Amino acid sequence: MFSVLRPAAAFAALICVSAVPAFAQQPAAPGAQNSDSYKPPARFIAQETAAKPQKPAPAEATASTGSKTIGLVSIIGETFTVKKIGIMVFGNEEKSFPIVGWKVDDRVAASVSLILKKNFKVKRIQLPAGAYAAFKNGDFLFKSYDDELAKFVASHAASVPCDYYLVIGPNGDRVASSNQIVSGLGVLRLESIFGDKEFIHAYAGMQVYDSKFVPLRSEHSLTIDFNPLYNEILRGPNAEMKEGNRLPPDPKAAVADPRAQKIAWELLEKSLTMTLPKLFAAN
Repeated sequence: MFSVLRPAAAFAALICVSAVPAFAQQPAAPGAQNSDSYKPPARFIAQETAAKPQKPAPAEATASTGSKTIGLVSIIGETFTVKKIGIMVFGNEEKSFPIVGWKVDDRVAASVSLILKKNFKVKRIQLPAGAYAAFKNGDFLFKSYDDELAKFVASHAASVPCDYYLVIGPNGDRVASSNQIVSGLGVLRLESIFGDKEFIHAYAGMQVYDSKFVPLRSEHSLTIDFNPLYNEILRGPNAEMKEGNRLPPDPKAAVADPRAQKIAWELLEKSLTMTLPKLFAAN
């Protein structure tokens, strides 16, 4: 029960500073236009109707007409992090493990295509192995991370012309009211005088660009209230692993446990299902 960790402020005082990069979030750029002069409203339209719609030929009657294309770049499935926050600073620990074998980004692409298939044609744009890892570990001193992310995506996606580009990557948020951060897919292990806790989380950020890579709109899974009782600890999609049913203590063994993959994907899939329709809503 959450009651053993209240108040959150008391818990926050027990942990020290640690941070991992969070997926960039940007507000929509009002008035941004596509190369075809299409101007999306504040919550841009999922499917447009031509001024004088043409009746499709009989052979095309069952095909989607006027569908916009979305170039999808999924970069959330590269790593899984096991983070421990101890009572004292020397008890903090964080390790990241590659999870390419989980094929998370492939599953994301399949889900996005299914969710948006009524109004959009989704094109998967795969980045070279390690490209995003190199980017996020770069030097952003005196630079805008958001601007650099747009350039990074454009450098790999511009060769695939689309009406929109959707980037799905790890998003980050604080633990309780502290300055400790969790991001993307992973496990949070919390030690305190009130008792230990363990959570699997899946924090995703979703950024939409127009055909010229101008930001249009963004959403993140923090808007999804998965576990109201734990809002003072983790606001994003998470599942608590109860005592007696937790992952193995060793971080590597925890990632190898099939439950880590299963639960993380279930949380991420639910985020996609709940967030994408809102992201591409007509109004």
